[in-house]
Amino acid sequence: MHTAHNSLTTLVKENILGGGGKGQSRWGLTGRYRLGGALVCLLLVLTVWGVGLMLLRGSRGVGVLGVVSGVLVWVVLLLVMLGWRMVLLLLLLLLLLLLLLLLLLLLHLLSLGFSIPWWRTDTI
Repeated sequence: MHTAHNSLTTLVKENILGGGGKGQSRWGLTGRYRLGGALVCLLLVLTVWGVGLMLLRGSRGVGVLGVVSGVLVWVVLLLVMLGWRMVLLLLLLLLLLLLLLLLLLLLHLLSLGFSIPWWRTDTI
């Protein structure tokens, strides 16, 4: 398994990140991280496009698809660059932050007088 991970990391470094220090990748891109930078830009565009569609136009299906695809590619890129233990730690911290934000949003909506059907106790 360790050898498979090393070969996968080498494959990604040589073909996606642009040669891994050799100066030129298989696709003829000079510079070590030229394609890596393009990949990060694509990720940012996908994520921002998904969030923008979800917030501005209200077409949640396409927006959620853009956000999920952007996040998945971010996770794969982080897995390759940092290793799976660090990525799991980052995902756990991100999940805790998301839960905290959801709790704050719920408390804010309740303070504005928003009623949640399963929250109400006056209906018997």
